[in-house]
Amino acid sequence: AGSGLANLGNTCFMNSVLQCLVHTPALAELLLSGRNLAHKPAAHGELDPIGMTKRLVEDSLEGKKSVVSPVQHAKSLKR
Repeated sequence: AGSGLANLGNTCFMNSVLQCLVHTPALAELLLSGRNLAHKPAAHGELDPIGMTKRLVEDSLEGKKSVVSPVQHAKSLKR
């Protein structure tokens, strides 16, 4: 079923999009496959949307937490 996403203050629309991505089977399978999907490694401090979404999918679908915080996604939108 997956974890819910914490509302970090006006993040409900972002969370609904992220929940759709997490629960899209083909995307989740690709992100969990272990394949290197980046054209080049992200430099320190550089935005890495694929990496942060992969971690969110892993955290959400492993089922250890009932709520996962999408803080990296929220911070990237504030840049």
